[in-house]
Parts: sequence; structure tokens; C-alpha cells
Amino acid sequence: MKKRAFVVTVLIILSLITVTVVGAKALYVTKPVPKEERHSISEIVSPSSKWEKVAVGSGFMEGINFDRSGNIWMASPPTGENIKVEDDKDSMIEKYAGLLPVGAKFHKDGRLFITDVTGKLYAFDPTT
Repeated sequence: MKKRAFVVTVLIILSLITVTVVGAKALYVTKPVPKEERHSISEIVSPSSKWEKVAVGSGFMEGINFDRSGNIWMASPPTGENIKVEDDKDSMIEKYAGLLPVGAKFHKDGRLFITDVTGKLYAFDPTT
């Protein structure tokens, strides 16, 4: 009887391990979206729409935000710059040595919080 209980327990444990591994794999395996379910930008923006260049940064831009005055703020990961676009003119506000900003968000108190690729979080007060 003890041997049977042991065998049943081992089988249950093996079954649970198998289900866990298969379930975990299903969570992380992605399948391509079928062509008939894919969308294109032309469904949102008409192909005849006119695009306006607002600013030119150094490299690519991240963390695009708007302050309470409607100015655009962006972070430039390659250069570590914090860029502000005001009245259709862009200006570098702050450059952080060693900072590679990848995201930014304004807090309700007016400070701009900036994250970098090392996982650090910085706060910048535009009024000072």
C-alpha cells in the first residue's frame, strides 16, 4: 500500500511539473499575427495627410511629453540631452553626462522624471 501511494505521489508531481513547463512555454511563445488581422497606419492616418516636422533632435528621441504650457519635451538617449520645443523652436535644456534617457514623464508638481538604461530615475525641475 505504501509503495502504491508513493508511485501515485510521484506521478502527480511529474504531472504537475509537466503542466507547469508546458503552461509556462505557452505564455512566452508568440505566434505571428495572421495577415488578415494586421493593421496599417493608413487605417488611422489618411495616406494624403500632410506631415509637419516639429523638431530635429540628435539621433532618435524618446519620452515625448507636454508640459502645462503645451511645450514639447523629449529625451535623446544617444546624447543624454533633455530637449524642449517651444514656439516651434527646439533648444537643449540639460545635458547629463553618462545618462542615456529612455523615458520621461511630467509629475503633477511640474517636475520631469527621467529614466535611463541603467534603471536609475532622475527628477528635473524646469523652473529652476
